[in-house]
Amino acid sequence: MDSIEKKHTIHTDNIQHDGIDEELLSSFFANASEPLADEGFTDRVMEQLPKPSSQPQIIWQMICAAAGIVMLCLFCIKGLVQTAIRDYFVNVISYIISIDLSSISPLMIVYTMATLYLGVIIVIMVNLPKRRLSL
Repeated sequence: MDSIEKKHTIHTDNIQHDGIDEELLSSFFANASEPLADEGFTDRVMEQLPKPSSQPQIIWQMICAAAGIVMLCLFCIKGLVQTAIRDYFVNVISYIISIDLSSISPLMIVYTMATLYLGVIIVIMVNLPKRRLSL
């Protein structure tokens, strides 16, 4: 026992062991080679334990990790798209509101609307198929 205690040195600055733990474990298990008499308790416990799965669980972990990454990306992208659309419409509305109409007379607006209306009617009339009335 004294030889084991003399070899047991632990350096706290970089935590080095000289193998004393391995020697202690080896000597303990060498002396305890016969099983304990537990009247079959260990065997009954081992039978109740679940059997190891046939498929490796790493596949399931990878699928869950990939799904998590996809969901994270989708929700982040969804938020970014919503923010971009909202900012776009806010900018358009702000621009429309900031237009100064004080120098435009109501008569100019009426002339512009009438011109647009007549232009649309002319385009429609030109593009309509010509029908001949037959009696």
